[in-house]
Amino acid sequence: MHFETGTTAAPDPRWGEVLDRELLGVLARTSDASYRRGDALGRHQAELCLEQLVALIWDAVHHPGRSVTDTAVDEIARQLRQDPGRDWTVAEMASNASLSRAQFTRRFVAQFGMSPAQYLIQARIDRAHQLLTESGMTVTATAAALGYTDVPYFSRQYKQRTGRSPSQDR
Repeated sequence: MHFETGTTAAPDPRWGEVLDRELLGVLARTSDASYRRGDALGRHQAELCLEQLVALIWDAVHHPGRSVTDTAVDEIARQLRQDPGRDWTVAEMASNASLSRAQFTRRFVAQFGMSPAQYLIQARIDRAHQLLTESGMTVTATAAALGYTDVPYFSRQYKQRTGRSPSQDR
């Protein structure tokens, strides 16, 4: 990927450690796949993913210290992406982070820019895209593997988030 910036040098500090490298990978892959579609929605989605990617890097550089709570919320987000087909509840996630549901949701939104439920949907759609394009699974099998009992509902969510139907990506 190539970036054009208005300055010739990066501001100090120049290095930071992003703890959630898996998220960076998902954002980069989604941005690339969206851009390659070549349509206006794909370019917009690619730009949004890149903005989030740059924001995560910027945050890591300028706010290197993470609290125990932030680390716990990061770990839950990682688990959501690892097992998006599981029947997750906000109450369970909050309990695992030793927070109330309201506090967990506030912290999660602050860290990821979306609610835990929306994040889970995005993780499922990201995994669905991967399964459909790389494994040859049917739309029905993919939906079932990701915890969807209603295939038309899965298809609507997939199209809303990717701009394409699941069968187009299969």
